[in-house]
Amino acid sequence: MKNTLITSGVYQLFLDTKKQLYLLNLDYNNESSYLDIIPDKDMINECFKIYRANRQRKYNNWNEICKWCFAITQIKSHSKYKLIFGTLTFNDKTLSNTSERTRTRYITKFLSENTFHYIANIDFGEKNNREHYHFIAMVEDKLSCKNWQYGSSKFQFIAFSRKDLKATKNYLLKLNNHSYKESTKQKRIIRDRKQDKIIDYFIDNLASENFHRFKLLLNSYE
Repeated sequence: MKNTLITSGVYQLFLDTKKQLYLLNLDYNNESSYLDIIPDKDMINECFKIYRANRQRKYNNWNEICKWCFAITQIKSHSKYKLIFGTLTFNDKTLSNTSERTRTRYITKFLSENTFHYIANIDFGEKNNREHYHFIAMVEDKLSCKNWQYGSSKFQFIAFSRKDLKATKNYLLKLNNHSYKESTKQKRIIRDRKQDKIIDYFIDNLASENFHRFKLLLNSYE
């Protein structure tokens, strides 16, 4: 039923109604408030399930983004580490002779071998729908364009100032939001799972209070 509700526009109608009820200061958490718009109670109940699941997913993703930014601030005292934004594209030969799964392996291998920690996602150009990948990564020294042999690359180093932390937050949000786009919503974000576990352990066992304060600070970066 979930796909039917989404593709038919019923779920969007539910969201629009929910917003209107909120603006009118009416009870938007009561199923009966939607009966005039969506007369089927099962559909309304399913819409609530979709909404709550999406909200939980976005909260989880936001928490992971906060952890990433927090980890960046914690290593800033180590001058050998730098933060980099980047885009990797494939040439026509590679696109023609490989599958998306293979190209994802190329991305993962490149980032694993050349960065300290990374997160990346697939995207498609608005004009010609050309496949490419955005990433953010920590590097110890430099990241050479010559190391990427399958197409073109673009890298941008940033500092650890408040301004750049805000830019990092916005970049990660943009990267995460790509997973909700129609063209990429079924694609998985490419992540450094080994380093993710290390960061989780560090935060949960050694820096939980500092992390909580940091999340409040990050939320204030508009």
